[in-house]
Amino acid sequence: MKDQISKLKETFHQEITEITHSKDLEQLKVKVLGKKGPIESVMQSLKDCLPEERPHVGKAINDLKEHITLSIDAYLSKLSLQEQEHALSSETEDLT
Repeated sequence: MKDQISKLKETFHQEITEITHSKDLEQLKVKVLGKKGPIESVMQSLKDCLPEERPHVGKAINDLKEHITLSIDAYLSKLSLQEQEHALSSETEDLT
């Protein structure tokens, strides 16, 4: 189970580095954290763990969700700033 969680984290980091627009980042957020996403399926498989493993695995899943949320928020701020700078640099002044 922990291997699956670490694989999800690696996959997320690979996907987030390829994103260049905030709209794509929102789609990634829905894809990963959505109701039909891989994290939700890992949460559903938590019931198959041994009772003594559940707290540790549950904590690892929650830590992953928090890490992904914080990463997306930070990257979204960065992308928004880049998009604003690009929009401002492409605007021209009307001197009339």
